[in-house]
Amino acid sequence: MTSFRLIASQAKAINQFKNLRTKVAKCSANIYFNQQCLHNKIIPKYAQLKVPNTSPASQSIAQKARIMRIKGELKFLHKKQEMLNRELYRHHLQVAQEWGRWWVVIHVSILQKINTEMERKYKSMDDKIKRLPQNQAQKPKTDTNIYPRVVNNTSIKFSDEEMELLNKGLK
Repeated sequence: MTSFRLIASQAKAINQFKNLRTKVAKCSANIYFNQQCLHNKIIPKYAQLKVPNTSPASQSIAQKARIMRIKGELKFLHKKQEMLNRELYRHHLQVAQEWGRWWVVIHVSILQKINTEMERKYKSMDDKIKRLPQNQAQKPKTDTNIYPRVVNNTSIKFSDEEMELLNKGLK
Protein backbone atom coordinates (compact mmCIF):
# COMPACT_ATOMS: atom_id res chain seq x y z
CA MET A 1 0.00 0.00 0.00
CA THR A 2 1.39 3.36 -1.02
CA SER A 3 1.02 6.41 1.19
CA PHE A 4 1.04 9.94 -0.17
CA ARG A 5 1.95 13.29 1.30
CA LEU A 6 -0.17 16.03 -0.21
CA ILE A 7 -0.81 19.64 0.58
CA ALA A 8 -4.34 20.59 1.59
CA SER A 9 -5.40 21.95 -1.79
CA GLN A 10 -4.31 18.72 -3.50
CA ALA A 11 -5.90 16.46 -0.93
CA LYS A 12 -9.33 18.11 -0.86
CA ALA A 13 -10.76 16.31 -3.89
CA ILE A 14 -9.17 13.01 -2.89
CA ASN A 15 -10.57 13.23 0.64
CA GLN A 16 -14.01 14.09 -0.71
CA PHE A 17 -13.84 11.00 -2.92
CA LYS A 18 -12.63 8.83 -0.03
CA ASN A 19 -15.39 10.10 2.28
CA LEU A 20 -18.06 9.50 -0.35
CA ARG A 21 -16.74 6.02 -1.07
CA THR A 22 -16.80 5.24 2.65
CA LYS A 23 -20.40 6.47 2.93
CA VAL A 24 -21.44 4.27 -0.01
CA ALA A 25 -19.74 1.26 1.55
CA LYS A 26 -21.38 1.85 4.94
CA CYS A 27 -24.76 2.34 3.29
CA SER A 28 -24.28 -0.97 1.45
CA ALA A 29 -23.39 -2.64 4.74
CA ASN A 30 -26.55 -1.28 6.38
CA ILE A 31 -28.62 -2.56 3.45
CA TYR A 32 -27.01 -5.98 3.88
CA PHE A 33 -27.75 -5.98 7.61
CA ASN A 34 -31.43 -5.08 7.14
CA GLN A 35 -31.88 -7.65 4.38
CA GLN A 36 -30.35 -10.34 6.59
CA CYS A 37 -32.67 -9.33 9.42
CA LEU A 38 -35.69 -9.70 7.13
CA HIS A 39 -34.42 -12.99 5.74
CA ASN A 40 -33.74 -14.45 9.20
CA LYS A 41 -36.93 -12.92 10.67
CA ILE A 42 -34.96 -10.93 13.24
CA ILE A 43 -36.01 -7.53 14.52
CA PRO A 44 -33.08 -5.15 15.13
CA LYS A 45 -33.18 -2.86 18.15
CA TYR A 46 -34.03 0.27 16.15
CA ALA A 47 -37.25 -1.39 14.92
CA GLN A 48 -38.43 -2.68 18.30
CA LEU A 49 -41.85 -1.47 19.42
CA LYS A 50 -43.32 -1.72 22.87
CA VAL A 51 -46.98 -2.61 22.81
CA PRO A 52 -48.82 -2.34 26.12
CA ASN A 53 -51.59 -4.70 25.09
CA THR A 54 -50.64 -8.38 25.03
CA SER A 55 -53.56 -9.64 22.99
CA PRO A 56 -52.68 -11.79 19.98
CA ALA A 57 -54.15 -9.20 17.60
CA SER A 58 -52.05 -6.35 18.99
CA GLN A 59 -48.92 -8.52 18.96
CA SER A 60 -49.59 -9.44 15.32
CA ILE A 61 -50.03 -5.78 14.34
CA ALA A 62 -46.88 -4.82 16.26
CA GLN A 63 -44.88 -7.50 14.42
CA LYS A 64 -46.16 -6.21 11.07
CA ALA A 65 -45.23 -2.67 12.09
CA ARG A 66 -41.70 -3.81 12.98
CA ILE A 67 -41.30 -5.46 9.58
CA MET A 68 -42.66 -2.37 7.84
CA ARG A 69 -40.11 -0.27 9.75
CA ILE A 70 -37.27 -2.43 8.43
CA LYS A 71 -38.64 -2.31 4.88
CA GLY A 72 -39.01 1.47 5.13
CA GLU A 73 -35.41 1.73 6.28
CA LEU A 74 -34.34 -0.40 3.30
CA LYS A 75 -36.16 1.92 0.88
CA PHE A 76 -34.51 4.94 2.48
CA LEU A 77 -31.06 3.31 2.33
CA HIS A 78 -31.47 2.38 -1.35
CA LYS A 79 -32.40 5.98 -2.21
CA LYS A 80 -29.46 7.26 -0.20
CA GLN A 81 -27.10 4.81 -1.88
CA GLU A 82 -28.31 5.86 -5.33
CA MET A 83 -27.75 9.55 -4.53
CA LEU A 84 -24.30 8.85 -3.07
CA ASN A 85 -23.31 6.77 -6.10
CA ARG A 86 -24.18 9.63 -8.44
CA GLU A 87 -22.13 12.06 -6.40
CA LEU A 88 -19.28 9.55 -6.15
CA TYR A 89 -19.28 9.13 -9.93
CA ARG A 90 -19.01 12.90 -10.42
CA HIS A 91 -16.13 13.13 -7.95
CA HIS A 92 -14.41 10.13 -9.51
CA LEU A 93 -14.44 11.79 -12.93
CA GLN A 94 -13.24 15.08 -11.49
CA VAL A 95 -10.34 13.56 -9.55
CA ALA A 96 -9.36 11.25 -12.41
CA GLN A 97 -9.14 14.25 -14.71
CA GLU A 98 -7.17 16.25 -12.14
CA TRP A 99 -4.64 13.50 -11.28
CA GLY A 100 -4.32 11.72 -14.61
CA ARG A 101 -2.34 8.48 -14.50
CA TRP A 102 -1.59 8.83 -10.76
CA TRP A 103 -5.26 8.45 -10.01
CA VAL A 104 -5.11 4.67 -10.51
CA VAL A 105 -2.53 4.29 -7.73
CA ILE A 106 -4.40 6.68 -5.43
CA HIS A 107 -7.70 4.94 -6.14
CA VAL A 108 -6.29 1.49 -5.30
CA SER A 109 -4.84 2.83 -2.06
CA ILE A 110 -8.18 4.35 -1.05
CA LEU A 111 -10.07 1.15 -1.87
CA GLN A 112 -7.66 -0.98 0.18
CA LYS A 113 -8.14 1.22 3.24
CA ILE A 114 -11.91 1.23 2.90
CA ASN A 115 -12.09 -2.53 2.27
CA THR A 116 -10.15 -3.39 5.44
CA GLU A 117 -12.46 -1.10 7.43
CA MET A 118 -15.56 -2.63 5.85
CA GLU A 119 -14.38 -6.19 6.52
CA ARG A 120 -14.43 -5.38 10.22
CA LYS A 121 -17.88 -3.81 9.90
CA TYR A 122 -19.33 -6.84 8.08
CA LYS A 123 -17.80 -9.18 10.64
CA SER A 124 -19.36 -7.24 13.52
CA MET A 125 -22.72 -7.20 11.67
CA ASP A 126 -22.60 -10.96 11.16
CA ASP A 127 -21.84 -11.41 14.86
CA LYS A 128 -24.76 -9.15 15.70
CA ILE A 129 -27.08 -11.11 13.42
CA LYS A 130 -26.01 -14.31 15.19
CA ARG A 131 -26.63 -12.77 18.64
CA LEU A 132 -30.01 -11.16 17.92
CA PRO A 133 -32.08 -14.37 17.65
CA GLN A 134 -30.78 -15.51 21.01
CA ASN A 135 -31.90 -12.24 22.60
CA GLN A 136 -35.32 -12.40 20.94
CA ALA A 137 -36.07 -16.03 21.74
CA GLN A 138 -39.37 -16.46 23.47
CA LYS A 139 -38.69 -17.09 27.12
CA PRO A 140 -40.94 -19.76 28.57
CA LYS A 141 -43.41 -18.28 31.01
CA THR A 142 -43.20 -19.55 34.51
CA ASP A 143 -46.24 -21.19 35.99
CA THR A 144 -48.48 -18.49 37.33
CA ASN A 145 -51.15 -19.16 39.87
CA ILE A 146 -54.57 -18.18 38.65
CA TYR A 147 -56.81 -17.53 41.55
CA PRO A 148 -60.57 -17.95 41.25
CA ARG A 149 -62.59 -14.76 40.93
CA VAL A 150 -64.98 -15.66 43.66
CA VAL A 151 -63.90 -16.87 47.08
CA ASN A 152 -66.71 -18.12 49.24
CA ASN A 153 -66.02 -16.90 52.78
CA THR A 154 -69.46 -17.86 54.00
CA SER A 155 -70.81 -21.15 55.18
CA ILE A 156 -73.31 -21.18 52.28
CA LYS A 157 -72.63 -23.80 49.64
CA PHE A 158 -73.18 -22.53 46.09
CA SER A 159 -74.14 -24.83 43.26
CA ASP A 160 -71.96 -25.12 40.17
CA GLU A 161 -74.39 -22.96 38.18
CA GLU A 162 -74.32 -20.22 40.81
CA MET A 163 -70.50 -20.27 41.01
CA GLU A 164 -70.29 -20.11 37.22
CA LEU A 165 -72.57 -17.08 37.24
CA LEU A 166 -70.58 -15.37 40.00
CA ASN A 167 -67.27 -16.03 38.20
CA LYS A 168 -68.51 -14.10 35.17
CA GLY A 169 -68.06 -10.87 37.11
CA LEU A 170 -70.17 -7.88 37.96
CA LYS A 171 -71.84 -7.48 34.61
